Amino acid sequence: MKLLPSLLFSMFFLHFYFYYSASINFDYFMLAETWPKSFCKKNQCIPNVPLEFTVHGLWPKNNTRPHTYECSTDPNLVDDMDTKLNKVWPSLTGNNKKFWNQEWKRHGTCSKMSSVNYFNHAIVLYEKNNIKDILKKPLTPGGAAALTPGGAANSADIQMLIKSVTGFEPQLDCEKNSADLLEVRLCFDTDLSNPTYISCPSHLVCPRRINLPL
Repeated sequence: MKLLPSLLFSMFFLHFYFYYSASINFDYFMLAETWPKSFCKKNQCIPNVPLEFTVHGLWPKNNTRPHTYECSTDPNLVDDMDTKLNKVWPSLTGNNKKFWNQEWKRHGTCSKMSSVNYFNHAIVLYEKNNIKDILKKPLTPGGAAALTPGGAANSADIQMLIKSVTGFEPQLDCEKNSADLLEVRLCFDTDLSNPTYISCPSHLVCPRRINLPL
């Protein structure tokens, strides 16, 4: 009989979890990747930030309805995270686990996934295409790389180049009042068991000419 209260609690928790998950609705996922050198121009960063795009977040998004945030007050973030996260999703300001907790609490709890699945899917999506490698591709056959660290390019050309690889429109985000490319964002449908690109909403923030600072 001592097991009865525990069993009832477990049944209640599962019922609540599935009911609550079913009540969360969103239209697509957005994977935001940050160029560290742009971010660190206006933020206090750790030494030797990577010269690679790194994950900022994986965000459930809505097309017309307000976006949902912090869908649970219980972070429920497991300690045994994939060590690959340290490379692909580092904190540029110092504390990786704190950064992951913040992103999980604000966005991951609205993803209808466990924390393990949420972060593992982010790694898979990140590795699906390397943004830095895409930007190295020439705009014309036999031409020079479109955009390399320390270089500049037309934002429309970069938009088109990324679309030529993924098949869909990305979002480019620049620092406020700056031509520095801060983020590239890629959008996916809600079924991450078989990730499919979709076009991101229009986001006209970057100027005509953009930089990838060193």
